[in-house]
Amino acid sequence: MDLSDVSFYPETVTPVKTIEELKDHVDLFSGFETREVPGRTLRVEDDGQVTVDGETRQVTASGMRCLCKALRIPDPFAQRIPFELLQFNVHRLLADVDQVKVFESGVNNHWVNITSPRSWGVDTIPLIEQIEEGLETLTLITGEVSELGVILDFRSEEVAEVKDDLEVGSITQFGRRFTTSESGFGYPSSSFVAFRLVCSNGMIAPRSFGQVKCRHRGNQEAQIASFIRRCQSGAGQLERVASAYAAIAQDSTIVPNNRQLHRIWNGTRKILGDADLADEVIGIDSELRSELRSAVKRERRIGLADEIDEEIDETTTTEVPLVTRIPWFTLLNRVTRSANDISGRPRAKLQELGGKVLAIAAESVVLPTE
Repeated sequence: MDLSDVSFYPETVTPVKTIEELKDHVDLFSGFETREVPGRTLRVEDDGQVTVDGETRQVTASGMRCLCKALRIPDPFAQRIPFELLQFNVHRLLADVDQVKVFESGVNNHWVNITSPRSWGVDTIPLIEQIEEGLETLTLITGEVSELGVILDFRSEEVAEVKDDLEVGSITQFGRRFTTSESGFGYPSSSFVAFRLVCSNGMIAPRSFGQVKCRHRGNQEAQIASFIRRCQSGAGQLERVASAYAAIAQDSTIVPNNRQLHRIWNGTRKILGDADLADEVIGIDSELRSELRSAVKRERRIGLADEIDEEIDETTTTEVPLVTRIPWFTLLNRVTRSANDISGRPRAKLQELGGKVLAIAAESVVLPTE
């Protein structure tokens, strides 16, 4: 028996489209009672339930994962090992923990989350109202609420919708995704997001690209105010990404270089765990893959020779030709459309890879200056 066999409390996800709908479901993601207890008083039972101060209740699967994270048990390890071994490690580590924070649902009588004492929740409704007031150019179009928290997708009114052939998976507009939690699941954060036609998945920008977080430290009110100001300051970057996307959508001659294409292929291979599947997604075969790898190695050798001021062999040209010319637009949509065919963590990872592809493409495109 492992974690996948444990009967955890079900995590209900409810879609919303307006702030008023969000308020109708406030009991689902708000109003949790919290308590801090010594680690040694908490036990994981054989059936996966958790006992806190003598009270035994079900816990959510995410709550169990947060407990493992607080104890620095790697998630892949926790998911893979026998449940009895996980129990043993949790109890062994809890014996040395002074305090853990438990989030308790007063509605359905279960543990929502178990995490470190420094995790705190943010009152969701006031935060979202401040976001709406402070970011007038954003319009809520869809969202999800659960005990984990709230995920809201806002469309940017200042960024024009991208018009293309409107195939399934094509990006239609850009905006921001806001996440927040009152039960200690992560920081309030904001990320760029691209909305895709028909597909049930989107495209999440990488953490280094425009993500804003509200850290769990210092004065909470000041942190939230700073969070909203930093979201506002990212509007210019969002406009540049939209302009770059429009450029690559209209011009098929804008293509990645060998290193960029190899980097994207390698990222796809790591996510899917299979070189042939990565070839299929990117649109190359094993022969082109080998040529691409050789071209990248050759470019690196040339670059190294330039750095140490060595003479390059006469048979070596200073420019390595492109192995293949796959337009940025085609490559971007191949990666993100492939996410529709898989599920779980690889799906989320491919969505994030799509964000990285867009970020790289945006840096590569030279936009006209006014």
